Amino acid sequence: MLEYAAGGTLHDLIHNLLNLIMGESEIVYYSFQILTGISHIHHNGYIHCDLKPANILVFPRAQIDVPDLKLADFGLSLRTDESLTYRAERSKNSSYHSHRGTLIYAAPECLVYGIHGRAVDIWALGCIVVEMLTGKRLWPVHKNKDELMLMIAHQKPEIPKNISDEAKDFLSKCLEKDNCLRYSANLLLDHPFIKNSCYKKLMEDRLMYPYVRLGCRDWVSSEHLFSTISPRDCNLRGSMSAM
Repeated sequence: MLEYAAGGTLHDLIHNLLNLIMGESEIVYYSFQILTGISHIHHNGYIHCDLKPANILVFPRAQIDVPDLKLADFGLSLRTDESLTYRAERSKNSSYHSHRGTLIYAAPECLVYGIHGRAVDIWALGCIVVEMLTGKRLWPVHKNKDELMLMIAHQKPEIPKNISDEAKDFLSKCLEKDNCLRYSANLLLDHPFIKNSCYKKLMEDRLMYPYVRLGCRDWVSSEHLFSTISPRDCNLRGSMSAM
């Protein structure tokens, strides 16, 4: 049995914000947490292979406006030693290889060469950061599968324009088409986008306050956490009041 994630998933957080875009300082903190998780996974010899907002759980914390995140769903993960010999087969009636995970977050090398190394998780992180910054996915979701595979394999990703220079550079390191040149999780943790003043303030708050997570009842009654949305799985006012 898994612990209860009162905030749902990062997907819920991004797409239930009533058309409000997350602030960059908030995104820095989320990116830091995701990167820390990726670094830990890679250090222990695994590759997630299916990173996406729906596989990142949200845990609200008392006294801190931004929640904790945890990576979830390791059903498609590979051991690093497996990835050295693993090559996905070519998709039927297609010039591209099949891929592990969700296509819209798949890295170019997965489709072109069938390669699934550590760099695929970094590419997926770049896709997630774009989604947090803009509220939209990196690639158009209305494209059919063949068109989407063609775009991912050969088209240069478009970096959002109305963001800081640090954010643009961070995304360029995540979304580098050449997987050999793509930054590692540890290098990205030292990037100026992550190690800025907002990050330092959030880390100070995290250390200052006790580690108390909000449960479903606390989330529903809280006025200072995510006032623009209500968690999908916590609409239990009626049932809880009857308990």
